[in-house]
Amino acid sequence: MVAAQIQVLRGENPANPLWRYVGEILAIEGFCFDWVDTPSGPRALLIIPNLLLTPAQQDIVREHARRGGSMIAFRPAVELASVFGIEPYGESWMFEGRRLVGQWWSAYTRHPEGELLQVHGGADLYRVSGAEEIAPLLSDYDADLPGRRHAGSLHPAVSRVEASGGRRVCFAYDLARCVALIQQGRADQASDGPFANADGDAKFSLNDMFIGHLDPRLRNVPQSDLHRDLLVRMIDWAVEREKPVPRLWRFPGAQVTAAMIDGDGDMAPRAEFDLAFSTCKEFGFPYSTYLMADQFEAIAPSEAGSLRAEGHSVGFHPWCGAFPSPSEFEVYLKKAFGDFSNRYGYVPSATRNHCVIWTGWVDTARVEAEIGIRMDLNGYSCAYFQSGAQTGTLLPVKFIDQRGAMLDIYSQFTIISDDAWIDDKTYLPRLSERERIEESRRWIERCIRHQGMFHPTFHPIRLRRYGEPTLPWLRETLACLQSHKVRGWSADGWTAFNDARRAIRIESVESGWIVKTNQAVRETTLLLPEGVGEQILLDGTAVKGQPFYTAGRGQMAFVVDLEAGHSGKLEIPPAL
Repeated sequence: MVAAQIQVLRGENPANPLWRYVGEILAIEGFCFDWVDTPSGPRALLIIPNLLLTPAQQDIVREHARRGGSMIAFRPAVELASVFGIEPYGESWMFEGRRLVGQWWSAYTRHPEGELLQVHGGADLYRVSGAEEIAPLLSDYDADLPGRRHAGSLHPAVSRVEASGGRRVCFAYDLARCVALIQQGRADQASDGPFANADGDAKFSLNDMFIGHLDPRLRNVPQSDLHRDLLVRMIDWAVEREKPVPRLWRFPGAQVTAAMIDGDGDMAPRAEFDLAFSTCKEFGFPYSTYLMADQFEAIAPSEAGSLRAEGHSVGFHPWCGAFPSPSEFEVYLKKAFGDFSNRYGYVPSATRNHCVIWTGWVDTARVEAEIGIRMDLNGYSCAYFQSGAQTGTLLPVKFIDQRGAMLDIYSQFTIISDDAWIDDKTYLPRLSERERIEESRRWIERCIRHQGMFHPTFHPIRLRRYGEPTLPWLRETLACLQSHKVRGWSADGWTAFNDARRAIRIESVESGWIVKTNQAVRETTLLLPEGVGEQILLDGTAVKGQPFYTAGRGQMAFVVDLEAGHSGKLEIPPAL
């Protein structure tokens, strides 16, 4: 039988359409999976989303547990608590955030490596009854610190138990809903919501949806990535004694980070574009830029083609005023991108709007996807944040709408913006050149530690012509990346790699796996537990691995090239 080893139970929950984001979480983390009505057998790892389970579905879960099957559940039906070695706490199982005096508080949990994380979307209150607590559910930011009034945790956020030969994990909160809300913020603060322009900066932007939602003390913590890391750790534990589950790593060549340097056109003359391209090229990095409509003459179509052939990217930087309605912005974007495509002969792979204008909760992303854009770059720290992992992720992630429909476009957050650090437009103190350089180095180190993309923006116009010159800062940043041997990507290259990585399908068969893809992809990195040994066989050819560390444990990384149409056997050779 050919099937994915991870199988996700199908179902419905009209009260929580965001449960469907579970599929995107697995795709981000490089796991192949199948949607199922019932697991294929006890060796399948069953993931149970936050569904409104029917009695028949609850019986399917209990039967899988009885047969020794492993499972991971996100805020499961309370009737299944005993299956996971936990028991409801009193008569109330709901712990939602509460909005008071215009502010929003969430519950928190603490990652095993110490970082505090917000829990959005509510959680159920349990006590362990045979299970082991992996992460606590905390009512306040400092609730588990020694000497505090709420020291310790009565309730698990994540727990696990081993029973009947299987391993079972319970997230007391819906991981899918929590991650989607961390990444996309509050819909009621969108441009068409009752609390629009929540940051008061006289324009509609994604930033509005994070005011009172993101705890500013955690703005530098990639919370979404760490929530997903909890899931990866639990998957590793759940299948530890079974056949290993191959994972497609987020970067090629077994790299732990990468860099994408870009900048918006914003009135820059041609000479400043050339300076940006040549400076990045000097250090071995591509540069991506986005032209405003009145800058089309600055770079001719043939010149854009030459720049792209050299590895750079040239895209579009739309502007339609500070307060467009969703429908106005849709009409404008489709016309404006049509004009760009007519001149340059292609649809840009990525875009950032002027002043990072955004309409609706995900309306702008929907329109961009319809146009054919693959990556949105409008996630950008503005008022009250200045910089950081505001959407909780350093990785390209796709959007979900309020009905639970996935949008086929990535969001890659811009963690550093030159204008936010040089000017006081974020209502926070501007940074000196030395402070900017030092903080950029700290962010490179954070991206290495958290294994995410380092994505700053340097406007060409600011390199030497407008305000304090940023060229020395850019050069220091590039030199630091170079010293860490970080690989650079253009917007075109990064979107293409992610599309190709996600096109790979790995299916389990009796003596290994079948690896399939319809796209060519270079330096694909397959992760397997370190216990598999130092080599694997792909189509009978030995591939030597290298030690790798992620999600709290050692792995072996195997780097392979796959051609379009590849369908071949992956095996672990027998131990000598």
